[in-house]
Amino acid sequence: MSSAETILSPETVTGAHGCSLQRMVMPHGKRPIPLMIQPVRSILSRFLIRRLPMRYTRHLGRFYSRAANLLKYGDPTFPASFHIETSEFCNRSCWYCSSATRPKRTGVISDAMFHLALARLQELNWTGPVAYHYENEPLLNPNLLSQIAQTCRALPRCIPTLVTNGDLLTHEQMDALVEAGVGRVIVSRHPPFRDAWDARIEAVRHAWPDRVSMMQVGVTLPVHKNGQFDHDGIAWQGHCIAPSLCLGIRMNGDVPLCGCDAKHLAVMGNIQTQSLNEIWRGREFCALRRTLRNGNLGHKICMGCSGMI
Repeated sequence: MSSAETILSPETVTGAHGCSLQRMVMPHGKRPIPLMIQPVRSILSRFLIRRLPMRYTRHLGRFYSRAANLLKYGDPTFPASFHIETSEFCNRSCWYCSSATRPKRTGVISDAMFHLALARLQELNWTGPVAYHYENEPLLNPNLLSQIAQTCRALPRCIPTLVTNGDLLTHEQMDALVEAGVGRVIVSRHPPFRDAWDARIEAVRHAWPDRVSMMQVGVTLPVHKNGQFDHDGIAWQGHCIAPSLCLGIRMNGDVPLCGCDAKHLAVMGNIQTQSLNEIWRGREFCALRRTLRNGNLGHKICMGCSGMI
């Protein structure tokens, strides 16, 4: 285990809903110091990030996230965002998404599990993005607006983030999302492309330029996930940082190695019995992340996957 992964120590506290959680504590008993993080993020976003092409903002965002996580948690590889699986259903079946390998389901997360996920994030003093998807289309979730509002109350300094395929996104839907407290909406543009879809999303982007952005998917060769070699995709890219890009919390509380584990084969822990700090610092999880960063395949689900860089 690297020094960056052992610098934190757990402190038991009583979190929301009476659950016993653990808070990350810096060496010598110092608390995480997030005071300078929020102003720096606002300055970067207003004067720099929005003025740069996407290929540059991605790298700048990762650099900022690593620096912020080093200051706050003592670990530059700590996840840049947390994704909560609020529902299971998606109206699309994109081959390059790992959800395409599993049967269609229509479940939604229970209120108790969603509250527990927020409680676990509270104990991290989390101020980064909280997303509501994990192999699902969040706008199909009937409880989405309520969950965004609950997130804002529980984590007032976080960034409620919606990643959607845009099929259901309208001006009226955006009004409701903004009213609920959404901070960022990322629309993924998937093939096949349609002029009517493009016009509708462009109108929404024009109305909310500071909140809505678009991510192009499926034009360049996408990554392979779960060994889908019957399609043209990118081969193994040499290393993988997927666990540090986002950490997912599934509807049953499981925390998987990454978002490419549609069959739940690489579960690193469960928030019902462990804090997010405990799961992240677990021996197996640390070893797998180190193996992937060093360019080796860490788990059998990595066989046939392109990796995230």
